[in-house]
Parts: sequence; structure tokens; C-alpha cells
Amino acid sequence: MYTWVVDGGAVAMPIGNMAYAVRRACKTTFTVNEKGIIQTWRWEGNMCIQ
Repeated sequence: MYTWVVDGGAVAMPIGNMAYAVRRACKTTFTVNEKGIIQTWRWEGNMCIQ
């Protein structure tokens, strides 16, 4: 299993008259077999590119 994590820092998101800090990140995980061939993969986060 291989995992990459990208941390994009935080950005301010204005909502009404207030601003909230939203953390941006993407975590991608690949599961490979004994020959190194990808069997499954998944991503999670709000900064992932599809």
C-alpha cells in the first residue's frame, strides 16, 4: 500500500459577515499486488484533482 498526502494549507472562506479557515488537503492511497500492479486506489480530501 502506498499513500501520498498533499497539504494545501488553509484558505479563508467568507460566509456572511464572517470568515472561516478551511484546511485544504488530498490523500491518495494505492494498493498494489506483489508484482507492483495497482489493484485498487482511492482519494479523499477537498483538494484532489479528478
